[in-house]
Amino acid sequence: MADGNINPQGTEKKAPWDGLKPTGAAADAMHTKDELNKKLLHLQAMLTMTFGEARASFDDMSEELRDNYLWGCYDTVEQCIALTSAAPKVVPHV
Repeated sequence: MADGNINPQGTEKKAPWDGLKPTGAAADAMHTKDELNKKLLHLQAMLTMTFGEARASFDDMSEELRDNYLWGCYDTVEQCIALTSAAPKVVPHV
């Protein structure tokens, strides 16, 4: 019995919309979501150094370096807020 996702030529069936890229507000929303996700992943990685076992390394930094490090975290939060505020509102069609 043939798999429902395989056509008679033995290759995988593709949906008619495969390969199409969103445009307009949908593309803007996807780009903003991707940027926000990237910034949040950076922030998560940065903050990982400030608690738990890694905290000792953070505490060994000079006060100026710790302040600059946390300032970088704060800037990333500000960028996330700006991305969220500027995100296009896309309402799905129902």
